[in-house]
Amino acid sequence: MRGYETVKVKPQVTETDWQGDPVGNAPAAYTIAGCQSWPRMSSEDSTRGEIIIEGLNLFVPPNKKRPIDATDVLELDGEDYEVEGVPGVFRKGGRVRGTLVALQRAGK
Repeated sequence: MRGYETVKVKPQVTETDWQGDPVGNAPAAYTIAGCQSWPRMSSEDSTRGEIIIEGLNLFVPPNKKRPIDATDVLELDGEDYEVEGVPGVFRKGGRVRGTLVALQRAGK
């Protein structure tokens, strides 16, 4: 599975002090080329035939930089998206082919 989209990964600060404020600096942002995205549709039953788009699915090929974390923000087509849940490893034929990530628009 090869894609043509480039995703910018913006790691977030995950450590906090005793008051809940972020501590330290986030790692530098980086890009991953060769990704694929497609709409993630709701399973709600609609009698009017409407399809509700809940977010995006993203396939990320194996990368050497660092794995995508559940706290990362990903920029795709100029929009920021948050990772929904935990990214999953995609295996085929016993080999790791990449990572599958569910995304929702940031701030929603």
